[in-house]
Amino acid sequence: GVGLIYLTALSDGPTLERAAQTEPLGYLTKPVRSEDLKAALTTALQRHRADQQLRQMERWLSTTLQSLGEGVIATDEQGMVTFLNPMAESLTGWKFAEAIGRHHAEVFQLLDGSADEGPQGHQIRSRSGQLIAVDPTISPIREGELRLGTVIVFRDARRRRALEQARLELERQVQQS
Repeated sequence: GVGLIYLTALSDGPTLERAAQTEPLGYLTKPVRSEDLKAALTTALQRHRADQQLRQMERWLSTTLQSLGEGVIATDEQGMVTFLNPMAESLTGWKFAEAIGRHHAEVFQLLDGSADEGPQGHQIRSRSGQLIAVDPTISPIREGELRLGTVIVFRDARRRRALEQARLELERQVQQS
C-alpha cells in the first residue's frame, strides 16, 4: 500500500475526520518547520516498515496453518469459530466461509469414543454425519491472564487406530498359537 502524510492548511474537525479514514502515516499543518517534516517522515517510514513486517508475518503464519497435516480451528472468547484450515475443512465437512461465526460445538462435534477404543477414543461427527476418529488437543488462547479464545488441533486417527487393532489381533493370534 501507499503511505500518506497530509500537508494542509486545514485542521478543522471534519477535515481531520476525513483524513483519519484514509489512515495516514502523518498529518502536518502549514506552515511546516523542517524538524516537523523530518520527524513525520521518520515516523512514517518506521510505521511503514513495521506494517510490512506484520503483513509478512501474517502471510507466513497463514501459509503455515494452511499447510499443516492437522486440522486447526480457532475460536474467539465466546467459542465462535474465527479460523478453519483446509484439513479441518476436510475432516469436519465445513467450509471456512460457512463455519465463521458459528459456535465451535456445531462445527467440531466431538464425541467420546467407545470403551474398546481406549481412553484416547474420540470421534467427530462431520457435517454429513460421518463419524471420524480423531486425536484432539484443545487449548486456550491467552494473552497473559486474558483468555482470547480456544485453538483446537486434531488429526485423523483412523489409520493409527486401524494399525493398533491389527497389532492387537496379531498379538491375540500369536498368544493362541
